Parts: sequence; C-alpha cells; structure tokens
Amino acid sequence: MLCVLIIGYSYCYPRRGMWFAAFVSALYLVSYAIVISPPVPAGMFVAFKHVLVFLLIGVAVSALSARLKNTENTYRNLFENLSTPHSR
Repeated sequence: MLCVLIIGYSYCYPRRGMWFAAFVSALYLVSYAIVISPPVPAGMFVAFKHVLVFLLIGVAVSALSARLKNTENTYRNLFENLSTPHSR
C-alpha cells in the first residue's frame, strides 16, 4: 500500500518524490520499531530491504515522470509553433 502512495506522489510531484519516499520510509522504520519491540535483527533486515525498495521506487518514478513532463513540454511547444501561420 505504501508503494502506491509513493508512486502516485512521485508521479504528480517529480521534484519532491524522492523526499516523500524518504519520509515514508522513515515512518515505516519507526512504526516497525515501535510495533516489534525489542526489534528482531532479522526483522529489521527485512524492514531495511523494504525501505530500500521504497527509495528506489521513489527515485525511479520521479526521474521517469520528470523526463515524461520534459518531453511533453517539448512536443507541446513544437506543435504550438507548427500551428502558427507564418507571414511572408
């Protein structure tokens, strides 16, 4: 469920997606440490792997979304310039 939130936020806000993924990851680790007390080393290893996946998803979606928006703006400008009549 957290991956869906990270993907959605990173797609809508590409510049802040990585920071949101880091924030969600920190909340995940804190909540895991609170629920599982004392923290089991094997369980914390799994939690850190989840955090790594969250961060990778945030970075990847943010980068792809930024490239997509850049390409979209390029094509939008291209087609706007093609549709304007040139006076001779």
